[in-house]
Amino acid sequence: MEKVRVKKVMEDSSVTYLSIEDLKPGYRFTRPVFDENKNLVILPGSIIRQKDIERYGRWGIKSLHTQGNAIMDKGNLLSEKQGIKNAIKHQRLYKSTNTYESCLRSFDKFYTDLLRALTVERSRIDYIVNSLYNTFIDSKTELIEILLQQDEEVNPIVLNSVNCTIISIIIGSSLKLPSHKVVQLATGALLHDIGWVMMPQDYLVKKDRLTEEEWDFIKTHPIHSYSIILNQLKYHTDIAEIALYHHENWDGTGYPKKIKGLKIPVAARIVAVADAFTAMLTKRVYRNELLAYLSLKTIMGDVNRKYDPDIVKALLNEVSLYPVGSYVLLNNNTVGYVTDINTASPLRPKVKVIMDYHGNEAEEQEVVDLNKASTLFIRQAINPRNFLKPVTD
Repeated sequence: MEKVRVKKVMEDSSVTYLSIEDLKPGYRFTRPVFDENKNLVILPGSIIRQKDIERYGRWGIKSLHTQGNAIMDKGNLLSEKQGIKNAIKHQRLYKSTNTYESCLRSFDKFYTDLLRALTVERSRIDYIVNSLYNTFIDSKTELIEILLQQDEEVNPIVLNSVNCTIISIIIGSSLKLPSHKVVQLATGALLHDIGWVMMPQDYLVKKDRLTEEEWDFIKTHPIHSYSIILNQLKYHTDIAEIALYHHENWDGTGYPKKIKGLKIPVAARIVAVADAFTAMLTKRVYRNELLAYLSLKTIMGDVNRKYDPDIVKALLNEVSLYPVGSYVLLNNNTVGYVTDINTASPLRPKVKVIMDYHGNEAEEQEVVDLNKASTLFIRQAINPRNFLKPVTD
């Protein structure tokens, strides 16, 4: 790898300049990346693929720059200079990303083995759960960022199960559940949809509306999950019941038992909210993914009908309507991403401005505390992909 030039522009941050030749498949950046014309080209967390590098070449892009860092295969950073605080954060981000991707691969293999009726050991599930729980303890904020910036091409059941586990851990910890209960919760969250191995897998990619018969069959998957967890994996009934009851609604209109309110185990109520939130963040063949803001608004609209209000409140307290890593449009038409939430004023987080009102890279990418900047406010949450340099080939 050639040496990368770094220009110091602020006391605690630096700009990393790269030529197209510096890019390698598998790299990802911790912050937005712009071209020489100040167009937004690469989103943070996106995995660089060979076809992306070739596309940048066809666009005529010669160089790129970012105020973040490019993470290489072994977690080293391409920048030569960075503040100690930033270095620690980026290393945490790398470790969290590595754990997240490893857990996805491990659970994908577990799901596939179960699908093929191969022998599976529950120790594989315990390892994934412990890895995610330990990462949460060290790097909760980074885990949320990674989840929001997911760019993984895996089975949607696998992706949502891992994401649901992360959010369930966050909610359970917010509710002050004992650590062993949080681990039980996480285990049930990871396995809540494992009964899908008994479903026709083409249902996952079916673009047409499911028939009534197909939908009725899908609604049996919690029962299959319960059976696999309890009888095949030999977990405790408390864990199996998380899967059995995660589609029960607060008002009793869910399935399979149509129980309601506090009769639904608290862990199942947590997974119901976490599952709904993370599922909406994931693109499916029949719909696009939703922004975190819209996902949370949708869940809030179903409080007291589908979801326990206390569980939803815990999710909002931890993630916020504008989670760390989400992108927003301010009332002065600048674009930024949330760097920190303000628990006392969740609608006024700290935002790093990255694009000016002309749609170009902001000259000074300052962090604005909306709780102190009284004239500024968030106009709307946005999808940053809408601001990427358009495909012209």
